[in-house]
Amino acid sequence: MHPLLVLSDVCEYTVSLGPIRDSISAIMSEYNWFHTAILYDISYVFFDLAGSNLVHDFRTNPDMERPYDIAFNPSKVTDYGELLLEARNYARVFVIFCDSDVLRTVLYRAHQLGDEKDAAVTRAYESLLLLTLRQPDNAEYKTFAEQVKIRAKRDYGYEFGPEEAVNYFITAFYDSAIYLALSYRAVLDDGGDIRDGNLVAQRLWNTTFQGPVKVDEVGNRVADFDLFHMKSPDTRLFERVGRFRGATQLYAPTTDVYIQWPAGLPVDRPPCGFTGELCILVTDDQTMLIIVLVVTLTILAVIVTTAVILLYRCRCCRTGTLRSLWGRVWNQVTWSL
Repeated sequence: MHPLLVLSDVCEYTVSLGPIRDSISAIMSEYNWFHTAILYDISYVFFDLAGSNLVHDFRTNPDMERPYDIAFNPSKVTDYGELLLEARNYARVFVIFCDSDVLRTVLYRAHQLGDEKDAAVTRAYESLLLLTLRQPDNAEYKTFAEQVKIRAKRDYGYEFGPEEAVNYFITAFYDSAIYLALSYRAVLDDGGDIRDGNLVAQRLWNTTFQGPVKVDEVGNRVADFDLFHMKSPDTRLFERVGRFRGATQLYAPTTDVYIQWPAGLPVDRPPCGFTGELCILVTDDQTMLIIVLVVTLTILAVIVTTAVILLYRCRCCRTGTLRSLWGRVWNQVTWSL
């Protein structure tokens, strides 16, 4: 089973696609992977944009091999196995942009071993690396999340589950409101005009606020990503195995937590190549000479045997013909004078 690096529903709230590219590149570099197959769902706008942009970025990256890309529409795919077989001719690491339902089908098809579907999918998930936006864990976020849960139940009758996290979009929207308020304050402190939209928008570019929230030099929020892996098929629980820091552009594995690769760390290129093209049978001169002699003698023996049989049959036919012409009894002979 090949490693699958998947970005699913949680990533759709990222406005800038640059952090996705940077985080995937950092993870690929960590494990010395350079060949990729990128599969993306074109029926969903975010997955289409993210997949096609990643293909473009990898093609222009001198440190990466040219990726093989497959754009698909789930409504028109009859067998995801055909897509996987096509992709495996070019890479052993697949990057897939899709939702959770498509992902489950892809994993089942990739690891179809005749087991029950749930068991097969569970085994397939052992080869899955799930890349998600980092959920904030600072004190300010925890306080905010608790307030969201209280107000959701009080004002809208919605109660969060015991393990249900506050949606990333809610926290991002809240951060945007804080950014706008801080930018207004900074512009006013500088004596500027808050009716100047460009001035307000650009006032906090390339800065950090609220602790972990960083905005880069062109106004994009710098995102952190967490990498998860299912450590045990028995528990089916995913554990964080690494984190990509957007501010430093570095990926760091989680201390004392290791990925349990089903068959060891996958290599970037198999020893025999993706289609076995690098493993050609090579024999020494003596062995080749013996093979040639055996084949030649066999052919000669067949030719000689065939010739002998044909000559024998021809001779038998001629003898039979002569006997039929001259072999007569005495009363069959007519004398005429």
